[in-house]
Amino acid sequence: MQFVHPALTWAFFLAFIPVLIHLINMMRLRRVQWAAMDFLLKSYRRHRTWIWMKQLLLLILRIIAVAIAVAMLAQLVTPDQWSTVFGGGTTHHVMLLDDSYSMSDHSGNVEVFNRAAQVIAMIGARASADTAQHKLTLIRFSRAMMASQSNNQQTVSAVEPVATENREQGDLSIAQGISQLADISSVTIGDQFDVLFEEKRRGLKVSEFAVGPEAALEIATKLVGAVKDESHVVYVISDFRHRNWGNPQNLLMPLRRLEQAGADMRLISCAYQQRSNLAITDLRPAEGTRAAGVPLFFQVTVKNFGPQTATQVPLKIRTRYYDPAELGNDPSAPTGKVDDLPIEMIESIEAGKSVSRQIQTFFPRSGQHVVEAMLPDDAINLDNQRYAVVDVPESVPVLVIDGDTKGRNAFFLESVFQPGAPVRTGIHVDVQDETFLRDTTGEKLSEYRSVYLLDVPRLGERATELLNSYLRDGGGVGVFFGENSDLSHYRRWFDDGVFPVPTDRVVSFTFEDPATPDLQVSEHPLFKIFTSQKNPYMGNISIDQHVVVPNEWSPDVQSGISVLARMANGEPLIVERRIGNGRITSFLTTLAPIWNNWAQNPSFVVFLLDLQSYLTSSMRTEVLHEVGTPVRIEHDNKIYRHDVSFVVPGEDSKIRQVIEKRIQNLNDQEEELKADNGITDLQIGHSSETARSGIYECWRFTHVHEIDVRRYALNVNTTEGDLRIAQNQELFDKLHPIKFQFHRADELSFEKTNKAGFNWSEYLLYALIALLLLEQVFAYSSSYHPKTGGVS
Repeated sequence: MQFVHPALTWAFFLAFIPVLIHLINMMRLRRVQWAAMDFLLKSYRRHRTWIWMKQLLLLILRIIAVAIAVAMLAQLVTPDQWSTVFGGGTTHHVMLLDDSYSMSDHSGNVEVFNRAAQVIAMIGARASADTAQHKLTLIRFSRAMMASQSNNQQTVSAVEPVATENREQGDLSIAQGISQLADISSVTIGDQFDVLFEEKRRGLKVSEFAVGPEAALEIATKLVGAVKDESHVVYVISDFRHRNWGNPQNLLMPLRRLEQAGADMRLISCAYQQRSNLAITDLRPAEGTRAAGVPLFFQVTVKNFGPQTATQVPLKIRTRYYDPAELGNDPSAPTGKVDDLPIEMIESIEAGKSVSRQIQTFFPRSGQHVVEAMLPDDAINLDNQRYAVVDVPESVPVLVIDGDTKGRNAFFLESVFQPGAPVRTGIHVDVQDETFLRDTTGEKLSEYRSVYLLDVPRLGERATELLNSYLRDGGGVGVFFGENSDLSHYRRWFDDGVFPVPTDRVVSFTFEDPATPDLQVSEHPLFKIFTSQKNPYMGNISIDQHVVVPNEWSPDVQSGISVLARMANGEPLIVERRIGNGRITSFLTTLAPIWNNWAQNPSFVVFLLDLQSYLTSSMRTEVLHEVGTPVRIEHDNKIYRHDVSFVVPGEDSKIRQVIEKRIQNLNDQEEELKADNGITDLQIGHSSETARSGIYECWRFTHVHEIDVRRYALNVNTTEGDLRIAQNQELFDKLHPIKFQFHRADELSFEKTNKAGFNWSEYLLYALIALLLLEQVFAYSSSYHPKTGGVS
C-alpha cells in the first residue's frame, strides 16, 4: 500500500476526533436524582445493548469516513490484484522515445531531445527511490522502425508472439527479440541506475528519420502482452508534432491494444511551441539538355514551415565536380573539386509557402556530379541541406530521318542543335534516311534520346513497330510534315492508337484579320519564349500551308491527346499524344521554311531547344532516395566482380566509411546470379547503413581491373520540418475513448503519479458518499425524536 501524497498521511490521526468528541460528551453528563427516571432506567437496561451497538457502529462509521477522506486526498495506490496474489508487484516502465529529427529543435536554449532524456532520468530517479521493484525498457522510434522494415527474418520473428505450450519459453523469446533493438531492456532500477543511464545517454542522438510512433507502439504491445506478472506503464516521450498526431487515425489501433493489455499510458510532450523553420524541399535539374560543357539550371525550392514570414534568406549552392582522371583506388579518400556559387538571396517567404529559384551550374566533363544547396542554421539544421546527383553525358544523341531529298529540314535542325564553336548545345545529330528504321534494332534505337521524322513519306511495318516500342519505353518522337508525306500512312498510324491526329489533306491558309497571329499557342512549357515575352515574335510568324484534320474530329479526354497550338481559325497545328512512358508530338507543317517562315524567326532556335528537352524529359527519371531506404543497382555479373565497396558519409563530412560487401550475401536465391543475361538487381545497404543524409557511392570493379563508381544522393524527409504541435484538447478529442494521461515535460508533478498498481481515489470518493449517507441513517435511528402532534 502506497500514497501518491505521503505528506498528507498524518491526517489519519484526525480519525480519532469522533472518539474524542464522544468522550467529551460523556464527561459533560452528570447524575441527577429523579424519581420518574426509575421507570425509564428499567426500560433502558432492557435495550442498552442494542443502543450501545448502534452508537458504536455510528462512531466507527465516522472514524472510517474521516480515514477514507484522508486516503482519498493522499491518493491511495495498491498493487495490482493479481500481482498481490502471486507475490510479484513489479512495475515495468516502457519508454518509447521519439528520436525523429524534429526532436533536434532547439526550443529555447535546450534541445527537445535533451529534455526528453531528462524526463527518462527523472522517472528513473523517482523509481530508484521507491521501495517497490521497478524495471525500465527504452526503445527509440527509429530502431523500432528499422526492426519492422528489416529483411532479417530472425530479428523480425523475435518480436512476434510465439505460439507455444510453454508460456515462459514464449515470453523469453519475445524478451530476447526486444533486447536486440532496445537501448535499455528490462533493467531493474536501482541505486546505480543514474550511472547506467548516463552511459547510455551519450549514445542517444537524434536520428535523421521522419518516423512516427506506430512501430514502437506495436513492439510495446507485444512486450506488455508477453509479461503478465508485471504492471506496465508505457510512456510516449515525443514532441507531438501535428504531422503524426494531428490526425492520428493510424495510432488508434495500437493504442487501443495497449489499453486492452492493461498498460497505463502516459504521453509526455517535450516541445511547447512552434518554432520558425525553413527547409529545402526540392533540388533537381530544370528542363534542359544535360551534356558536358553545357550550362545546366537547377531548381531549388525552399519552404517556410514557420508561423511568420521569413525575409532575406541566403541560399548557398555548391557543386562537386568529379574528374574521371583523378579517380584513385581508395574509396575512403574524398574526391571531387568543390565550387561555391554566388549566394542567391530570397527576399521573403510567407508562412507555409514555398519559393523556387533556378541556379545555373556548369560541368566541363561527363560523369556523375553533385550539387548541394544550403540554408543558414535555424530551429532544425538537418533539413537546411539537400543533395542531388546529376548524370551528365558527353552529348545527347538524336536521330533525324529527313524525307526531303535536298535535306532542307535536317539542315535547319542541325543549325540549331550543332551551331558550331564557340556555342555548344550538347546535342549530337545523326541524320539518316527512312531505310535506317527498317534495318535497325530496338536496342540500337534506344540509344537515341529522341527521334525526329521530317517530311518522311511513309514508314514500313517494322519501323512503325520499333517506334511504338520506343515510345512505350519512354522515348520522344517529333514529326514534321511536308510535300513528301503520305497522309494516308499517318492516318493508319492514328487508327492504330499511336499517332496524335487523323491526317486529312494539305490546305493553304488565309485569314482575313491581319492583326491576329497565325500561330495561337497554349499555356505550355514549349511556348515559354512567347508567353514570357508577351509574344514579341508571334506576330512575325506566317503559315502558308498545313495539314488539316477531319472537321468532325476532336480529341478524346481518355486518349492522352492534347492540342498544344492552333491556327488563327482554330485548326489544330501542334498535337501531342502520350504513349506509355513516352510522347509523340506532331507539327502539321514543315520544319524548313517551305510552308511557313518560322525557321527564319528568332524564336525558332529557342523553341527547338525546348522541344528537344521536352521530348527527352520522360526518359530522365529522377530517382529520389530518402534516408533509411536501400540503394538499388543493376549488376552485370559478366562485367563486374562480386565484391562491392559501399561508401557512406560519416558524422564528419570529411570522413567516409567503406562497407565491403559481396553479392552472394545480398541475394537469398543463387538463381538470380545465374540469370541468362547475367544481370542481378542488387539492393545495396539497409536502413541502418543509409541512416545519414549525404552522397553515397557504390564502387564496383570489372574483371579487367577497371573501377566504376555510381553515386546516390540521400536526403531527409522534409515534412518532418513542420514544427506545428498538436494541441492537448485535440489529442484528447481524436484519441477518444482511449484513456491516457498527458503531461508536459516541465510538469514535474506527473512523476508523483508514477506509482505501481491501482489508484483508488475515485472509488474512495464513491465509498465516502455512501458511508456518509449510511452514517446519517444510523445517526437518525440512534437519536430521540418526539412524535408529531400533542395531547389534547
